[in-house]
Amino acid sequence: MARRSNPFAQAGHPEHEEYMKARKIILSDFPSLKENFPYAVGTREEIIEHYKNKGEEIDERYISQVLRSYSIRDEYLESIIEKTQRFDIHGNPVGEIRDEDKARAQKELEKRKKRRERMKMEKESQAEQDRETE
Repeated sequence: MARRSNPFAQAGHPEHEEYMKARKIILSDFPSLKENFPYAVGTREEIIEHYKNKGEEIDERYISQVLRSYSIRDEYLESIIEKTQRFDIHGNPVGEIRDEDKARAQKELEKRKKRRERMKMEKESQAEQDRETE
């Protein structure tokens, strides 16, 4: 799972302000999304439906990015491994986390840890080379 940045969150992006407003509304309406609870399958669609029923329109891309901004975090992946239940947009348990999902989260965390260790070693090696050339 390659880690991509959220283009809307970048201050220079033309849709930045609109995205940030939508993000604030979504997180205000559904504070449990910030709690690193494993989301239920269909959470995105549930949020879209919620705003359609209210007659409010929030760009579906923004909803996806808000959810992604939390679900790519190490803490979220750790919660998938540690918890047994998935949660709806209101923070209510709605189903069990599958073993495959736990295994996928574990694999991703291990991959990230190795990548961080490799980057740290490369940085230390480069620093050592820089000191030698001074």
